[in-house]
Amino acid sequence: MALTNTQSAEMAEGFRRYPIDSMGKFRFVHGLVTQGAAAGDDGSTVEFGFLPQGRVRVLLPFCWYKASALGAARVLKIGHRQYRSKYLPADTDTGTEAPVIAEDDDAFISGIDVSAATRAAFTGAAATFPLKYDFFSYGGITLFGTVTGGTIPAAATIELMMAYVYE
Repeated sequence: MALTNTQSAEMAEGFRRYPIDSMGKFRFVHGLVTQGAAAGDDGSTVEFGFLPQGRVRVLLPFCWYKASALGAARVLKIGHRQYRSKYLPADTDTGTEAPVIAEDDDAFISGIDVSAATRAAFTGAAATFPLKYDFFSYGGITLFGTVTGGTIPAAATIELMMAYVYE
């Protein structure tokens, strides 16, 4: 065997760095949702907040959720609403709009057991769990959760702390 020195793609000459790659700021989106006076049906959603427009890197190992006891068989998944991808300045004279990225209700995590009160980091997911998600949006991205397996009880709470890098 021999000693080796292997570099990441980001170290290659000519690699275009974005601020999120080397000097972005570590930030959080926090959202606390309290269900109203009536229960929400199976499949009801809650919206937590927004990721800003532009280039954003979500850092999943630093993300947390917390929920009051929602009842037997309740499961939570967290994702993002539909958003417009990067602005295409070269196409502004043709009337072409930025591409739409479809809603993904479990983009970040799914299968969270919220039957009993719980508080945990996203790291409990499957082995294929990515460390990050990179986004580029023209107008920001809405973060939301979906509860399945039964209703969201009246006055139940679900909280999200989503970590991201942004410049």
